Amino acid sequence: MRAQAIRREDYLGTGVRPLICRPFIQNVRLDLQCYADLRTSRQLSSLQRHPILVKVGFGTRERMNILTRLNKLLAVIAMLSCSVSIVSAQQDFSFGTADGQTVPISSMRGKVVVLLFSGVQDPQRREGLAALESLAKRYQGKDVKVCWVSVNSPAELTDAQLKSAGGAATSVNLLRDTNQAAFKRLSGKLAQLPTVVILDRQSNAVGQPRGGFNPNSDFINDLASTIDGLLRR
Repeated sequence: MRAQAIRREDYLGTGVRPLICRPFIQNVRLDLQCYADLRTSRQLSSLQRHPILVKVGFGTRERMNILTRLNKLLAVIAMLSCSVSIVSAQQDFSFGTADGQTVPISSMRGKVVVLLFSGVQDPQRREGLAALESLAKRYQGKDVKVCWVSVNSPAELTDAQLKSAGGAATSVNLLRDTNQAAFKRLSGKLAQLPTVVILDRQSNAVGQPRGGFNPNSDFINDLASTIDGLLRR
């Protein structure tokens, strides 16, 4: 069979969005721009009767084989895209310490991590630190890392001030998110201080970020219920 090109005009008005992909299938050059949204078996079933495939003379079995292979290809692409997005989310940022060390988010994998983003502009920072200290002592000896993360630059909060910011909270890890990369990525649309984020053992955010801090609420038990569930996995 001679290779036959399918023109864009052949599928204009079909409602199918373009996909930039032009593989060769059984010596017939199909313009696969017409198959961008093949995500369900129902769509495959309807598209096996698509006039483009009928036009080039494929039988029913040939059409179904082509669409089945295409669906598998798109599924692999979707899986790879998802994996890349997760990896990039884990590797896009790191924290600093008062001693000048860098703590990448990847170094926390294997532990459940509690991040409380705060700063000198947060009027509840002391209460938040006290709550974190209580939480850290509760999980002492377990795979849980509790961190207070300053979003301030060294000019706003020096390393010496960061080191002393914990006060009596000796079980809490004091970190700095200088360029606020982690805060911006993990806080979502909240962008308020304080914000609490919990990461699972793979460093993926769990649930929605918790904005604000109510000292009268059951703050510790609320976080503990999520942590306990992640530790049981």
